[in-house]
Amino acid sequence: MSAGFTYQADGLMTSAGGSTFGYANTGLLAGRTNGSRAYTVNQRDGDGRVLQTTTSVGSQAVLGENLVWRNDSRLSSYTANRSDFADTRNFAYSPLAQRLTQESLM
Repeated sequence: MSAGFTYQADGLMTSAGGSTFGYANTGLLAGRTNGSRAYTVNQRDGDGRVLQTTTSVGSQAVLGENLVWRNDSRLSSYTANRSDFADTRNFAYSPLAQRLTQESLM
C-alpha cells in the first residue's frame, strides 16, 4: 500500500492517503477529513494553541474537545464530551522543573 502526499505552494500538506487537510489564513490546521469522519478546529487562542475541536461522523458531531492552557503553554485541563460520557482531566506541574506531577480525573 502506498500513501500519496500533496502539498500547497507554501509547503502545507493538503492530502495524505485518504485524508485531506485544510488551513486557516494563519497557516494553522483548521480541519482534517477522511472517508468516515471530519476533525474541525473550532477555536484557537492568540498563540495558536487549540482551545476547542469537534469530530463528526457524517453530519453528526460525536466528540467535542476543550483544552485550557497555562501562560507557559503547558496544558491545564482537557475535557472530551460525547453523548454518553464526559472525561475531564486537570494537570499540575512541579514549580521548579515544570514537570507533570499530577493528573486528576473528574
